[in-house]
Amino acid sequence: MIRYGKSSGALLSHKQNFFADNDKLLAEGREIGSIYTDQPRRVNCKCCAEPLDGTSFHKQGIEYILCAHCTHLNGAHQDTDDFCRAVYVDNGGAQYAKTE
Repeated sequence: MIRYGKSSGALLSHKQNFFADNDKLLAEGREIGSIYTDQPRRVNCKCCAEPLDGTSFHKQGIEYILCAHCTHLNGAHQDTDDFCRAVYVDNGGAQYAKTE
């Protein structure tokens, strides 16, 4: 049989940490989600500024709202300066934002 395509070995090797560090990554995601859900509720679509209504679905304890006007998917809470500071600056953000 002749097969066409690339080997998946390099991809699996690259993604191996997702399997090895799954519990740690999940805990970090839940911590970020907890900080996010403590922020004020979003009342307008981040894309078109139309009012948001209801909840479209939940994922890992976070509500998401699909805008009825432009169909943009919004998180139900605002990504405030406090949230961004907590996630990107206070939590080792200097390395995250490093451009060199």
